[in-house]
Amino acid sequence: MPQFEVANALPQIVWLALIFAILYLTLSYGALPKVDKMATKRAQVIGDDLAHAESAKAQAEATSAAYEASLAEARNAAVKVTVEAKASTSRDTAERLKGVDADIDARVAEAAARIEAARAQALANLDAVAADATADIVERLTGRRPTPGEAGAAIAAAQA
Repeated sequence: MPQFEVANALPQIVWLALIFAILYLTLSYGALPKVDKMATKRAQVIGDDLAHAESAKAQAEATSAAYEASLAEARNAAVKVTVEAKASTSRDTAERLKGVDADIDARVAEAAARIEAARAQALANLDAVAADATADIVERLTGRRPTPGEAGAAIAAAQA
């Protein structure tokens, strides 16, 4: 094989060095700077995107905190309105209850007075009914009807 002959080795080594040098120079001054420039640009874009994302995150957190604060303020206002409404309703209910209680007390007193009047009238009529019943009983037993004064005197004597 000709490439393994010692006489041909020196030109092969020269050509190897020459081609290696050309490839090295082409890559180091042509392609590698472009790749390095592209990597630097890409790193800068990624850094800018990360900074923008951090800024958006901070803004979102600030907006969220403001929302939470306004929500808490609205809750507190709603609780205050609810407490005031309950207190107002309780006062109104207590006033109505006092009025209804007074009306009921008046009706109960009026009913008690009517009952007492009816009782007194019934007791007054009871003496007359008792005298009449006594006169009927005496008439059946004796055949003679006593006078209302006699029947009343007999009832009074029995009650005493």
